[in-house]
Amino acid sequence: MGTHEDIRKAVEETLNLEDGFVVFDDGDDLEYVQYSTDGVELVMNWPAEGPRVPSTTGAVASLLESFGFTKTADLAEMPAKTYVEEDDGIYACFGGDIDLVENFTTAAFEKVYGRFGLQRVNARVES
Repeated sequence: MGTHEDIRKAVEETLNLEDGFVVFDDGDDLEYVQYSTDGVELVMNWPAEGPRVPSTTGAVASLLESFGFTKTADLAEMPAKTYVEEDDGIYACFGGDIDLVENFTTAAFEKVYGRFGLQRVNARVES
């Protein structure tokens, strides 16, 4: 399987959980993209501290906006394709859109981490 298939399979598995998360990494513990689920939709959290490129750089918000996301202020009432900037990082609601998650995750490794031509990602799904 390639990167796209790895991501899709892990996202589908995560969406089947009532409460869980998936973390994608490229083999570097500081380069990851993570999503949580309530069994209905996926919410990405990009921490302000921890990854090699923190959410505070503006790169993540810019990438989200390039995918049609808009900024909102209420984390509790976040519709699909919106994001919120909090002190601890950025949260973005992807709904149940597997294609959007796959495309954003791939773009994040390329455009935020500079990992062009990534052949494989590691996926860890947990409930």
